[in-house]
Amino acid sequence: MSMAFDSLVDSMREILRRLDENGFVLPFYIAMIGSDGSSLTGYFYQAEGEEHLDCKFTSVVGENFTLPVNIMFTDKTGKAARVVIESPGEPSEPHFFN
Repeated sequence: MSMAFDSLVDSMREILRRLDENGFVLPFYIAMIGSDGSSLTGYFYQAEGEEHLDCKFTSVVGENFTLPVNIMFTDKTGKAARVVIESPGEPSEPHFFN
């Protein structure tokens, strides 16, 4: 089963909230790889004077992101977390590394 890019973006809201709750410090860097080899890298940051997070993609390869999709996050302090999306809209609980 593949997951549309828009569905992946929607899943990020909950994941980013969990990272924040666990002490991650902006910017949050992301590397995402689908089981079909589709990949995305980038970072989430808060623009000055804004309340919401913006995202800057540094590379995108492919567009289907066949499930499961593995996502690694890091922050500027070196914290890391892994999240797996096995079905659309249902990310796993982050597994945190210190």
